[in-house]
Amino acid sequence: HGEYLIVRGFADILNKPMSSSLKIVLHKEVLLYALWRIEECSGDFLETNTLIPSTLQDIHSLVSELLTELRPEAVRLVDSFAHHDLILRSTLGCYDGDVYRRLFEWAKKAPLNKQEVTDGYHKYLRPLLKAKL
Repeated sequence: HGEYLIVRGFADILNKPMSSSLKIVLHKEVLLYALWRIEECSGDFLETNTLIPSTLQDIHSLVSELLTELRPEAVRLVDSFAHHDLILRSTLGCYDGDVYRRLFEWAKKAPLNKQEVTDGYHKYLRPLLKAKL
């Protein structure tokens, strides 16, 4: 029942005035969410004979299609929440688009990369590699 209310509330928003391009994207989002939830709870639907396996296969195909259609909108959708990059603390999706340099810099600063070879290698792996099996 809770899932129905979420989908219904989201779908009701589509009846409010908005640009046609926004309405198209939001419609795809609500459809994606509803179909994804059906996929996630597919066991319940199969157990109660509400859906048959072939229908679930069709739903899976639709979810894949919707993901492909929404992919070009992904950055704009996330940016619409207006979370600042510093709050997200993510190397991906930053406004400057310099993902690979940022990933490399973050990896260099990671605690596991502070030394060339970690202590765990010397303690656990090296003895195994040197052992005569």
